[in-house]
Amino acid sequence: MFRRNRMARGTLSALALAMVVATPAGAAQPTRTVIDTSADQHYAAGEGCPFSVTVDQAPGSRVTVTNNSDGSTVYEHHEMKRAITNDTNGKVLIDDQIYHDLEWIDPSNGWIRGITSGQSIQQFYPGDVGPYGIQQSPDAYVIHGTTWWAWDPATQHQTEFTWTGTLIDICAAIS
Repeated sequence: MFRRNRMARGTLSALALAMVVATPAGAAQPTRTVIDTSADQHYAAGEGCPFSVTVDQAPGSRVTVTNNSDGSTVYEHHEMKRAITNDTNGKVLIDDQIYHDLEWIDPSNGWIRGITSGQSIQQFYPGDVGPYGIQQSPDAYVIHGTTWWAWDPATQHQTEFTWTGTLIDICAAIS
């Protein structure tokens, strides 16, 4: 909901891997793309919380994506003063997303693995491994700290998740 959606994550990782395979060894330099993320976003009930949510982004919000020649991708998020609003009751959570996320494809099983450090948001869907075990309902957390995770593109589920730091349950905070 609040980070790149799962399909986009898998597509970006697959594209990055394809670019590496198509480039002669040793010739590839990292490529960087800056994406303006200041457009507001709306998420229907079930896309991160059990109720619909609107995220108001501040002007200047951006993500820098660096595709490395080894197939890994780095995401640097700088999205300040985001207002996450429960569309039903109007409650708001203000957060900043300032984090570094390194992702790569695990050659042993095809899973996308990642390490995220800073202040980020992670969403979970039923069947995902979340911070407290298998998710029974959609949920999203602000995480201040570091997470290690794996996502299986074949099943569309997060298969591993560990973290250090603090968590804020977004859905509970704006319920």
